[in-house]
Amino acid sequence: MNETQNKNNLLQLKIIEETHRWYEEACTIYNLNMNLVSDLKIDFNLKNSTAGIAYSIQNKIEYNLILASQNEDAFIKRTIPHEVMHLVANKIYKRNVGHKKEWAQVMTRLGLTPSRCHTYELKNLSRKFYKYNCGCNAPHEVGINLHKKMQAGDMRKCSICKEYLNFDSAID
Repeated sequence: MNETQNKNNLLQLKIIEETHRWYEEACTIYNLNMNLVSDLKIDFNLKNSTAGIAYSIQNKIEYNLILASQNEDAFIKRTIPHEVMHLVANKIYKRNVGHKKEWAQVMTRLGLTPSRCHTYELKNLSRKFYKYNCGCNAPHEVGINLHKKMQAGDMRKCSICKEYLNFDSAID
């Protein structure tokens, strides 16, 4: 096993451990069945600009190991609880609440700041990305799928300054 594989295996274990820790804490607070934690499926199959996806019906979370390895501290602090709280909120409200107020309330109750999108550097994913600007000049890089949606009129706002994002340029 080479050094990169070893680091990735250790990171996967750390992510699994943190995911279970957050899930246990939330299940305790919300009186949910602890079997949810032991039955949770965790995969590391995401390869695009998405950091994580929660699937409530399957009680499953998929993570992007590339983004996790490039942004380990932020990924563990933000992405893991973000995805876990999707599972929790959806169990509590018995429907997919997305990033709506119900999900935000669950995040807040666990001492987390509700934030819809990550701001991880995306250049090393060997895909084409697009730069968008806002009023506070926070970095906004999106993949081709979101770029197409935004160009078709699906307006997005900066999570910091709340201004609409405006297309700047393609990133090579």
